[in-house]
Amino acid sequence: MTTHQAPFTALASVYDAIMGEIEYDGWAEFVLTFLRSEGFTPANVLDLACGTGNSTRPFVEAGLQVTGLDLSRDMLLVAQKKLPEVNFVQGSLTDFRLSERFDLISCMFDSINNLLTHEDMLACLGHVKDHLTEGGWFVADVNTRSGLRDLWEGGVIEGVVPAEDGQDVHYHWSHHYDEDRELGMIQAFFRMEDGSEFIEQHTERGYDPQELGDLLQKAGFHDITICEYPDYAEPDEDTPRVWIFAKVKGAKRG
Repeated sequence: MTTHQAPFTALASVYDAIMGEIEYDGWAEFVLTFLRSEGFTPANVLDLACGTGNSTRPFVEAGLQVTGLDLSRDMLLVAQKKLPEVNFVQGSLTDFRLSERFDLISCMFDSINNLLTHEDMLACLGHVKDHLTEGGWFVADVNTRSGLRDLWEGGVIEGVVPAEDGQDVHYHWSHHYDEDRELGMIQAFFRMEDGSEFIEQHTERGYDPQELGDLLQKAGFHDITICEYPDYAEPDEDTPRVWIFAKVKGAKRG
């Protein structure tokens, strides 16, 4: 029997097996290199939508004090097991409230695309701004409309990988782009070796560079850079994914 689960719940048990090839180390170095070029060395980081901690780990290994935040309790349980020294907090991108401010706030692997309206994006950016130290930076990677429209060749990715409990898991992810609503829908199907099956439905909205710049300015950020990975090149109309670097006012920390 196939069960339908909320996004990022059942997925937590197989997420690391499927996402083992993602360039988390390269992304962290890309971020820290940019900040060094700006004369800025962060001491602490808030990693938003941290999931199972894969985007958190490289910052820990770089010697930074890291807090991870995610809405999914299931994902956080996996993250805490892997990184027991990290403070993980359950919270929403649009309404998180912590007692600490951070030099760097990151949101990686197109997680910010889960915000489907300008109102939600501005709510998130407002909370980011409120949690940054003076001169702190916000960094995120974002699927553009073009990137989300053509997410995977043929609209499907699938494979078989070993899960943490030793079972093989077959995954089949199909993608559909709704042109009218400008939303990408992913149906993530999983079949475990024991015969159990589950499906999660995920929805994202693409954001183009000019749109992102306008939203960041409206939220009160400045020194905004929108570029490509890994060479910091200026994006064009066909760039599938961009990185944003945006700063709040204040003196730099060198």
